[in-house]
Amino acid sequence: MNQILHIFRKDVRRHWPEILISLALLALFTRHQLHPWQNSNAFSSFSPYFFILEGGYITPATILFWAFLVVRVVQGESLVGDRQWWVTKPYEWWNLLAAKLLFILVFISVPLFHVHLFLLHQFGFPILRNLSALLLTQLALYFVLFLPALLLASLTKNFGQLLLTAACILLVGIGIAWLATKIPSSEIESPPAVVEHFQDFLLWGSVVAVPVWQFARRRRWVSAAALLGVLAVNSLISVIVPNAKTVEKDYPSVEVETSPARIVIRQPADMVGRRMQTRCSTPYLKSICMFRSPFPAFLRAPWLWWT
Repeated sequence: MNQILHIFRKDVRRHWPEILISLALLALFTRHQLHPWQNSNAFSSFSPYFFILEGGYITPATILFWAFLVVRVVQGESLVGDRQWWVTKPYEWWNLLAAKLLFILVFISVPLFHVHLFLLHQFGFPILRNLSALLLTQLALYFVLFLPALLLASLTKNFGQLLLTAACILLVGIGIAWLATKIPSSEIESPPAVVEHFQDFLLWGSVVAVPVWQFARRRRWVSAAALLGVLAVNSLISVIVPNAKTVEKDYPSVEVETSPARIVIRQPADMVGRRMQTRCSTPYLKSICMFRSPFPAFLRAPWLWWT
């Protein structure tokens, strides 16, 4: 425990400017949630470079800066190579990992948790009733943001390598999305639920296990190979396992006589008494669906609730 607190205090002394910036961005986020239409362009009046601090940009700026802060803290004791100064210290790897997680908890999760409690109180929502949703939001933030940032930071030596790795991952994702648009598919299909759960377990299990292995052994290529192997197995499962026609399974066709509702599309009548008569060549059906959420706006999405 003493070693964990020693590493934690060292990280606080080293990264105090980033901590202040993170808290300032969180304060701006809170102000924007309380007054979304008030002084939305106040910062741009000082300089056009302050546009990122306007209401619409505070949320993504805060998310990106949190990822940057996690990377900076983890790469303070680089896990790539064996020539770092901290390798000569009597550090236990689990104490090092616990100190990094404690830093994230104290300077990101706890302030965000208190901001949510404050916003719930200000907006008149019951705190106890929404407490479970708030805790799930915190947990989702770890899986969506902190763990991927921790994973990339543990496999890269410096921030430049991390940016290059992130750019490669982005290009691969764009390529996969482009190939998916070229594959003809006339039906909405998905694998069985058991297979989807197994794929999710493999994916998120690797996101958790690979950083832990890297902290324990500091073998970057073994960790990267394990991660790529899990992704390859996931892709292979998607190709091998036959997909089920989701729409036909969930919404089977019914006969016209037993249908609970009938929809008839009528052609619009000609306009009479006008100079120009308009005829709609293609009939259309327009519907509007409105949903009312029992949660406040900043708790509806799994991370920082883009507003």
